[in-house]
Amino acid sequence: ERPRVLVIGFGPAGRVVAEQMREDGARVIVLDLNPHLVTAARRLGFEASVGDAQHEDVLRHLGVQATPLVAVTVPVPQVAVQIVHLLRVLAPEAFVVVRARYNRYLAEIEKAGAAVAHDEETHVGLRIAESMKARLASKETVVDEPIQQAAE
Repeated sequence: ERPRVLVIGFGPAGRVVAEQMREDGARVIVLDLNPHLVTAARRLGFEASVGDAQHEDVLRHLGVQATPLVAVTVPVPQVAVQIVHLLRVLAPEAFVVVRARYNRYLAEIEKAGAAVAHDEETHVGLRIAESMKARLASKETVVDEPIQQAAE
């Protein structure tokens, strides 16, 4: 049987998570408040439901108790924290990975019980730095010359 993965939020981040998990053979279940995003998820072949993950009955209906992996990709940090608290009660053994829109919410999300929290600000900073390092490496002599001249 394929492992169950619940993806809460099907915006751009949630969609990437769902697609990647499906590629790895998981049975992906999507939950979102937006009916249009749920329709989009279904068109892409995902099991999807409209609902609010802040409500115990919604999560129980989706079988969260038997779901070993949960991704919380909602954009509002306070909502993510509430969802994580509820997940810890309903599915204490689940591995919960959470999107933290801002790094100032990381500690709160982790304290709520997330196994892993990824903050967008740090990830974007790292990706920008990677791009810049790659450019420096490919144009090293061109970049270094003006810097050396300015230092003289």
